[in-house]
Amino acid sequence: MIKYLKQIATFSLVFLITAILALPVAGMEKQTIGLLKVNNYSGVATVAGNKLENLVLDEFIKNIQKQESVQFIDHEKIKELMSANELESYYEAANLCAAKDLSAIGSKLGLTQLMILDINGYSEIKREKNKKSYQLLLGLYVINCIDQTEMNYSGEGFSDGARKEAFANSVSQLVNNYLSLGGEDPSLGSVRSYSVQVIGNKTSKMYHLLNTSHSPAEGNCEYFNSRTEAEEQQYSPCPICFPTYKSFSYSDRALEERLGSEGCGSIEYYYRVDNNPELIARVEKVAAPLIKDTYRKNVDYKFRILDTTEVNAFASPNGYIYITKGLLDIVESDDELAFVIAHEMGHIEKKHSVINYRRALAATFLSALFLASNENYQDPETALLTVVMTNMILKGYSREQENEADEVALSHLKRTGMDYLSFNMVMGKFIDMRQRKIWAIDKVFSTHPTPEKRIENLNQLLQAYDTLQQKINR
Repeated sequence: MIKYLKQIATFSLVFLITAILALPVAGMEKQTIGLLKVNNYSGVATVAGNKLENLVLDEFIKNIQKQESVQFIDHEKIKELMSANELESYYEAANLCAAKDLSAIGSKLGLTQLMILDINGYSEIKREKNKKSYQLLLGLYVINCIDQTEMNYSGEGFSDGARKEAFANSVSQLVNNYLSLGGEDPSLGSVRSYSVQVIGNKTSKMYHLLNTSHSPAEGNCEYFNSRTEAEEQQYSPCPICFPTYKSFSYSDRALEERLGSEGCGSIEYYYRVDNNPELIARVEKVAAPLIKDTYRKNVDYKFRILDTTEVNAFASPNGYIYITKGLLDIVESDDELAFVIAHEMGHIEKKHSVINYRRALAATFLSALFLASNENYQDPETALLTVVMTNMILKGYSREQENEADEVALSHLKRTGMDYLSFNMVMGKFIDMRQRKIWAIDKVFSTHPTPEKRIENLNQLLQAYDTLQQKINR
């Protein structure tokens, strides 16, 4: 009886929400839009003691709820609707979902459009006299649940004085772009405003802020009333005057560069690099769609070949991915190689090196003992960086992290239209090499979960996706 009453309550909730959303407002037909989730790709977790995700969400919800042309449902209510429609498996299989899947989910929930909010960059830039500038870059991915079309919008906020102002500017620009509101430039009065006057260099076709120390010579310059006017004349912004979010500086990214420098040094100490241009070109060709698909847009991926029969690959957190000739010898298709590359990219995307470094740093007592016993290291921080990266190269990532990298790889291959089931062939080869006791793969077996466990883990992810398909298609 209690179970029956719970079912009635659940269906009543769905009916009530759907009915409210269907009500006409002042004779106008409103778009019913829902926020599915928020992705924080900025590399910044907290700002002034608050979660960056929450600060952005609060500003976004406040802004879009003021818009009379839409009926907005926030992510918490969407979660309730997802649960009521037995679509919870989406949150496990989210990275495997394509536009048609999201469109079907939105239709199931009675939505016109479904959106995902991305935090693509946040930076606090130190200026002279202890002043700061704040910069926030947002993205909005929108699926039309009627015709399955995809739309992407962006908003960039900048402030020379107040963090809150940068958040408000970014969200305002994002919502304006999404709803085609036009209106006043939210960054008006700051250097990020498209209305700011600029000066162009006729030779380089780059435009700059006025009165900088690197302004073009008088006879080689052209003045514009706005950035928009300059770009209409095929001028591009100066990255010093108008830094993009790729230039954002934050602690995790800086740490990745330092760890990466140590990682590359250690790998190239233990292995010889082979600069065979044909092998590098093959890897780069296979990697190209994967790089385009990755959300880590501020990482420049580079590839190196290691001259060894050992079957292995390594990811350095600064974007360098090393693949052995032994591994290239056993892969028979671009899809197999793509899975290997995407797996290594997964370690970088999930910042596994940063996580492992911070775990080591947290073990302060053991770290202090190590540093005190190593007179060769004058810089304790560099010593710990070296130990962490050398340990990961020789012993690998944790088994949990290896599984997570596999899941990233599967998602990349599926989204880019490659044969994502190629992992079965790669793992099958590992199984056969182990059974034949081929020494060249011993390190992979010692540092990774068994191939059987990796296959099982990926099949569970695919099962979650299949379950979602069954629910949205019934």
